[in-house]
Amino acid sequence: MVTNHLHKLRLQSVLKWVSLDFTESNLRSSRTSLCAIGYHIVQNLRFYRGGKSALSENGLGFHGGTVDGEKAAKLSRYARQQAQAALLDYLHSTRSFLFTDAEHMSRNAPIFLGKLVKKFKNDTEIKRSMTRMLRYHPINEFELFFESIGLKPSEYSRLVPHDMMFLTEDVMLLENYQVLCNYGIHRSNIGRIYKEAAEAFKSDNGVLESKLQAFKRNGVDEEQLGKLVCQCPVLLLEASGNTAFSLIGFLLKFGSTKNEICSMFLQFSHVRLRKFVCNLRRCYQFLVEIDMEGQEIGRIVRSHTFMLGSCYLKKTNSLSANLSIGKKRLRGIVKENPQILQDWVIGSKLKRLPNTDEQLISKTMRTKFLLDLGFVENSNEMRKALKVFRGRGGELQERFDCFVDAGLKRKDVSEMVIVAPQVLNQSEDVIRMKIDFLVNGLGYPISSLVAFPAYLNYTIQRVKLRFSMYDWLKNQKIVEPNLSLSTIVACGDKIFTRAYVNKHPRGSEIWQKLKKRIYPD
Repeated sequence: MVTNHLHKLRLQSVLKWVSLDFTESNLRSSRTSLCAIGYHIVQNLRFYRGGKSALSENGLGFHGGTVDGEKAAKLSRYARQQAQAALLDYLHSTRSFLFTDAEHMSRNAPIFLGKLVKKFKNDTEIKRSMTRMLRYHPINEFELFFESIGLKPSEYSRLVPHDMMFLTEDVMLLENYQVLCNYGIHRSNIGRIYKEAAEAFKSDNGVLESKLQAFKRNGVDEEQLGKLVCQCPVLLLEASGNTAFSLIGFLLKFGSTKNEICSMFLQFSHVRLRKFVCNLRRCYQFLVEIDMEGQEIGRIVRSHTFMLGSCYLKKTNSLSANLSIGKKRLRGIVKENPQILQDWVIGSKLKRLPNTDEQLISKTMRTKFLLDLGFVENSNEMRKALKVFRGRGGELQERFDCFVDAGLKRKDVSEMVIVAPQVLNQSEDVIRMKIDFLVNGLGYPISSLVAFPAYLNYTIQRVKLRFSMYDWLKNQKIVEPNLSLSTIVACGDKIFTRAYVNKHPRGSEIWQKLKKRIYPD
């Protein structure tokens, strides 16, 4: 059944070819020509009905059969020139291809040409014999075309359409092929582009050219563009094209030049574009998270673009924990040697870095500070506090003094730190601001912190939202008027909503309005 379908398809192609080569006026001009056409159609009917033919037996391969690894037949120089001349004349004069395209296909498909020439034994008659054969026996132009653009039979065998034989039947293929040629891309290099980005050759009228024009407007000249597209054909695909432009914009933002960007793209042979952009953004985020200065980030991105895009970096907190260092030391290491990031990728094993003199001094100060507060040396509480604390020993003392200056007794602050050591991880400004909001904004006494030191762990926006909702519910006489600070702030949003917000029919509406007002972003 499949064989019959192929025979039918091939016969339709023959009839279509005949209609292209013999116009109505030609038929009327010669009864002999009409008879010749009838004879050859009958012969082709017999040929397709029989399954095998003299053509296929002689290895001409007119209809899509290719053998993996097939080599071009050895031809004398004269025979090759005669065969090329006949094929050129057929493609240009009969099939109306542009001369440059016809010439390129006739000269750059040795395997296909060799299969045609196998039929003829007399070298002196090759041109005349080939001309006669091509007049009545159509060839699969897709095989010829794919080989001429640099593809091997083993590469293009799966690309040859099953329902077409003539290139003119695939209008978009030819149009987009011409677009690439017009941009200076050598025809023999277009095969690689087709193999990796075949969808680009199916683009509607003008789409491919608009993408190439966009690259020229970021400052890429035709020579650079040709190299770029050949090296990284996926740039022509819709999703990859958009990703490429976002990457170009990102690099331009940090001062990369067009030559630097082109040079980076030309290294893409083993790195996929989307993966590259994902890695680059991940590294950029890491540099931001360790508080690297913007100017320094720009320097590293410009000078190590390809390296950053090739590294799937571990997360910042994971690196900090595995190396046992803080942001400051991370910054120093990366500034001194950005290439170190290649050793910090996912899957790599990291060893803890030895403490610096500064770290040893800071640890000694933190230990002394805790001992002065009443911690027992080498106790579980002290080990827990040392792990939680961020900052030098001197900074911890200054933050401790903020609470004393606000009116708490030193003994009470010490108890707070023992229960919740993380309260000293915030800067002096943040501690003062949260105390001021507690006392002057909410009307709670400073002593409330002794019973609920975890208040300092929450943002002012969260506390403000909870108390705004609580005040509205109090005015509606829905809740008790004197709930504790911890009751209002500490529970999760779902529990708070279920226990308090949903008690009033309009509770959910008011809750959402308050959220929009307090969290405008």
